[in-house]
Amino acid sequence: MAGKGPAPKDPEQRRTRHVPQRGDWVEIRPREGRPPKLPAGDWHPRAAQSWVSWWKDPAASQWSEAQQAELVELLALADEFWRGSTVRAPEMRQRCDGLGLTLKGKRDLRWRVAPEEFEVPAVPVSAAERRARLKVV
Repeated sequence: MAGKGPAPKDPEQRRTRHVPQRGDWVEIRPREGRPPKLPAGDWHPRAAQSWVSWWKDPAASQWSEAQQAELVELLALADEFWRGSTVRAPEMRQRCDGLGLTLKGKRDLRWRVAPEEFEVPAVPVSAAERRARLKVV
């Protein structure tokens, strides 16, 4: 079954230089801008919350119009789920995987979230200050 086992190594760490069968990893970044307006309907509040979080996920930067239409179908499944019907929950999970909304989905699509930039403190902390933080009061 796809998606089992450890993730593949980076290309520079590989022993062989064969072209991967499923392509190389793609680094994705969060989508810019606001999420699209929620489609008209009487949505459960948790389904509406899911809509916003899906669009904030870095996978949203990779979706074409076809996947955006599929996302509306996923919203309908999420609405059913939050209203108490769990019959189609497996389909909901599979659609989330297919859109790259889960870790498994991102691995299967070979998407890697770009590491966040972090700021280094302007003033270096001395060894004495670090030891002082570790002392038990």
